[in-house]
Amino acid sequence: MRLLLEIIEKSPAQTEEPFCPHFGVCGSCIYQTLPYEEQLAIKEKQVRALIDEVCDEYIYDGIKSNPNIHGYRNKMEFTFGDEYKGGPLSLGLHKR
Repeated sequence: MRLLLEIIEKSPAQTEEPFCPHFGVCGSCIYQTLPYEEQLAIKEKQVRALIDEVCDEYIYDGIKSNPNIHGYRNKMEFTFGDEYKGGPLSLGLHKR
């Protein structure tokens, strides 16, 4: 497993400030620091790549933008289990 140790310099594409106080820790909404238009372009590329793998022909209507760009951003993933072998059970969001 690889862990991020330090961010020396952020990407020039990261022009926005994160609006979530948990940004960078919980692993959700990883595109927050990119302009919304760039986020949509990335997501479109991901969706099209998935569809292209299984369909030769299809009609693509595009990604519909959300008027509330600071609203729901991504799925929530939780971990439930021992903090360590034989230790107390814990429940929380996956770390990034």
